[in-house]
Amino acid sequence: MKIPKGRIFIISTGEYSDYDVQTIFQAKEDLDAAELSQEYLKLFPTEAVLYSLCFTKFIHWLMNIKAVVEEIDYSEWHLGDYSTLTPEVDERRGYYRKEVDELKASKQKDEK
Repeated sequence: MKIPKGRIFIISTGEYSDYDVQTIFQAKEDLDAAELSQEYLKLFPTEAVLYSLCFTKFIHWLMNIKAVVEEIDYSEWHLGDYSTLTPEVDERRGYYRKEVDELKASKQKDEK
């Protein structure tokens, strides 16, 4: 799968009831998902084994080591549970970026 520079896309995992959207990204350059996957698995071959891939580690690699994707803030409008409509909108700061920001703040605090 090829993703053009500037495209907003999701990374999802799992199947059926385990299906999950990890977060929303924007490509900072043209991406080739197959090439990036192969490059990652050459670095971490044990993650090629079934049930061994660490999604958060892979996403960290894409965001911070390769620096080819940027996590973007988004809003979620969940229409409701059990066929009820709820007007609530949840503003979301990217989970992975928030985690990195918290680590940086903690390191800065420790350095003082």
